[in-house]
Amino acid sequence: MKQHSVYAVVDIETTGTSVQMDRIIQIGCVFIQDGEVIDRFVTDLNPRIKLSKQIESLTHISNEQLANAPYFEDIAAKLFELLKDTVFVAHNIFFDYQFLSAEFERAGFPGMMMPGMDTVELAQIFIPTLPSYRLSDIADQFDFSHDRPHQADSDAFVTGQLFMMIQEEIRKIPLVTLEKIISLADVLAMETRDFLMLQLEIIQKHLPPLREDVQVVHGLALKKKVDLVGQYPAKPAGEFPRNREGKEAVYGEFLDYRESQGQMMNDIFDFFTSTNFDVKNLSIESPTGSGKTFAYLFPLSYKATVDNPLIVSTISIVLENQLLKEAVPLVNKVNPDCLQATVIKSSKYFIDLTKFAATLANPLKQKQYALYQMRCLVWLLETDTGDMSELNLSNLDHVFFSHVRHLGEKYVTESSPYYDEDFWLFLKKKVRQSNVLIVNHAFLIKETFREFPWLPASEHLIIDEAHHFPEIAERLGYRHLNFLQLKSSLFKLIHFHEQEPEWKKITKDQGWPLKNKLLERTALETINVLEIVQDDIIETALIDSAHQFDDEILLTSESLDNLPIYLNQDIFRLNRLLQDLVNLIAQGQDYITEELDKWLISEQLTLQNWQSLGENLIENYHFIDSFLTSSEEQSVRWLKIEEKQQNVYLYTSEFLPSSADSSAWYDRYDKILFTGGTLKIGNDTQYLAKNLGIDSMPFIQFPTLFDFSTQARFYVPEESLSFSDLSSAYYEKYLIDSVLSFALNIPVKMLVLFTSHEMLQNVYHGIQPKLLNHNIEVLGQGLSGSRERIMKRFTGQGRKVLLGADSFWEGIDLPGDALQLIVVARLPFESPERPFVKEKLKFLQQQGMDGFQQYSLPKAVLRLRQGIGRLLRTKEDRGAVVMMDPRIVKARYAKKIQSALPEGLSLTEQSFENILKDLKNFL
Repeated sequence: MKQHSVYAVVDIETTGTSVQMDRIIQIGCVFIQDGEVIDRFVTDLNPRIKLSKQIESLTHISNEQLANAPYFEDIAAKLFELLKDTVFVAHNIFFDYQFLSAEFERAGFPGMMMPGMDTVELAQIFIPTLPSYRLSDIADQFDFSHDRPHQADSDAFVTGQLFMMIQEEIRKIPLVTLEKIISLADVLAMETRDFLMLQLEIIQKHLPPLREDVQVVHGLALKKKVDLVGQYPAKPAGEFPRNREGKEAVYGEFLDYRESQGQMMNDIFDFFTSTNFDVKNLSIESPTGSGKTFAYLFPLSYKATVDNPLIVSTISIVLENQLLKEAVPLVNKVNPDCLQATVIKSSKYFIDLTKFAATLANPLKQKQYALYQMRCLVWLLETDTGDMSELNLSNLDHVFFSHVRHLGEKYVTESSPYYDEDFWLFLKKKVRQSNVLIVNHAFLIKETFREFPWLPASEHLIIDEAHHFPEIAERLGYRHLNFLQLKSSLFKLIHFHEQEPEWKKITKDQGWPLKNKLLERTALETINVLEIVQDDIIETALIDSAHQFDDEILLTSESLDNLPIYLNQDIFRLNRLLQDLVNLIAQGQDYITEELDKWLISEQLTLQNWQSLGENLIENYHFIDSFLTSSEEQSVRWLKIEEKQQNVYLYTSEFLPSSADSSAWYDRYDKILFTGGTLKIGNDTQYLAKNLGIDSMPFIQFPTLFDFSTQARFYVPEESLSFSDLSSAYYEKYLIDSVLSFALNIPVKMLVLFTSHEMLQNVYHGIQPKLLNHNIEVLGQGLSGSRERIMKRFTGQGRKVLLGADSFWEGIDLPGDALQLIVVARLPFESPERPFVKEKLKFLQQQGMDGFQQYSLPKAVLRLRQGIGRLLRTKEDRGAVVMMDPRIVKARYAKKIQSALPEGLSLTEQSFENILKDLKNFL
């Protein structure tokens, strides 16, 4: 590979994925030299076999188109000559390289021996924060011309554009970063490391100065942090404008005046400032599209200060980012620099630079681990926060992230060369200079359990998306134990000295209080007993009690008392061994707390890792101990045995999470505004207050901006009324046929909402192959990648069907044209057979309440309203809901559900055929 090498950027389309059985039907090749396209080659190929409907639909290549195309052997000599002496480049190189090499061999030519590299890996490293590395998604992200996805010439051209962009990005990388990447690059595909070495040589010949926004700290190149000196929010000019003229004078250049939004601003300003509004809590229901976020941030921009900040709690990382990157900047446009906002989240989301540097010094020889290291090296040149969620990964569960995640302030040592650059400490500095602090609901609720509160006391707390707050409080009452994870932690403890080279030196220190052999023996015995208990539980549950894998099995005090004697004895032994282990670990932790500063940085990291492992085991012990002794009066216990790994999970949850007014966070705020799009159920304006354990609170409702009578439709197919068992195979078949008919006849994007993941998967497999033949993409929760990736693909071009459950009922925010049809498979009731729900309903009955009417039904109505709330975002949008569940018409509670639908959205029963006709005309 040389400086002026020619890069052959190749894409092929094939009849399938088997190198032996399938054949190439199209080749596209773009030749690049010195950053310019110098030649192209594209041809269709006759594969001598018929294309499947699926391949025809995917590639838009027909059998007729290929009938007169050349065979591969007809073009083999020319292509072989073109590729000779080039560097082969492809997006997912192994597929294209192996297929093309096999075709050459079949045509009597030698297999390909040219060097190659993969643009997927290169993009993941040098463009580290993309939400997706699919070629079509990258093309959308960077506005590459890509008018014919899955056509070889178009894909090759886009890959060529991407390759040239990556080359440009590499040239911007500081030398120290590129050298570190190359030291890890042995794991990369084919000759990718050689390519990086070549780029290094080119940069070294004309070494540019270090970028002004970058500094090198102890061998790591980092983006310089913003200088916080003097970075305080400005005071708005003038007083809060109460009338229309005043508001238009301040923000009319950027926003249209809306009467209801203006009134909401006044109500919020009065609530937080007026002595006449003498209540602690206020709830405001503001519908979708009403400008709610601006309506509370704008008036508070006149009130919030660094010493008395506004705390905003919301539901998700997505909404936190919308507040930070969209809503706050908009307020700062109209009141320049009056809001200084910071998102606060757990330390586990932040990278610890000291620990990251340690992974580079002692790299783990594993491909994905090294890819994450290289990716982070580039990301550290871009990030202001060190928040690893910026990497847009579906999760941070890989072992790499456990090695580099921040454990909090108590693990930050001043002797670290990265102390001044520590992202967690920087966050705390920003908090002290901010007048808006943004958190999620879980973070706020956990303030009750923290030894020292993270958030400051204040006069102002706004809980946005407040309808989620009680559910999240309930969810935080859930705790669980995973037997395999506990076993893994015990193994890590036993073999800790093998993973951490410094450990032997530390434990030989004169002051180290533990006998390692005793600790290892106790951990090993605990593993043995844990395996016995696991086998006992599986035998008792599946054989003696005839439960099935993946059942949620309720455990009462009576059922625990009636366990076989041998199982009770084994559980007692396990608990005693864990207690002994915890006592030993506690001795080591005391030593670490007192003596940490005397050790070198590398040794401190080892001690921190051991301490973190110990804390995990202590937590597991406390769970088992409380699980065995907890009261049934306000909690429930259950277990599940996973079939795939024969793993046992134990669960416990409280029925009644602490009421808000008895929670530590609640007393720290003088005034609390609860706001959201769906806060009341029917005429019950105090539903939220009751769920929070608050006697009552004033309720203000602002009217919807939409005319549901003209903008929306709500249908129930008459054919569905004949179904009584909505879990039957017949209903599932009916649902599959219905979704297929909608998708094939109504050319809009569709969301299908489920309450059962099993039914979702069955419907997915029933419709996906058929719709793919019509170029309609089917996306399924849990089947098509992360939630973020699914949403990115759903909002892209083309017809799509999205099957979702759980958070897809309420947690997606789409422009109106991205969703026009919602199909509801079943009303969103929680299964009454789930142990928690079953015992919760029983508990409510014992309290003299109707559990269905006061718990199950309101939750289902709320979720249904949230699902419908995704449909309209502007006054120009149109959308329809098709409710497949006949209970909305037939059940004794049907009128209650219907009365909770948005005003103007009337339910109509029609034949399926008439619904299709109506939808074609309406949408």
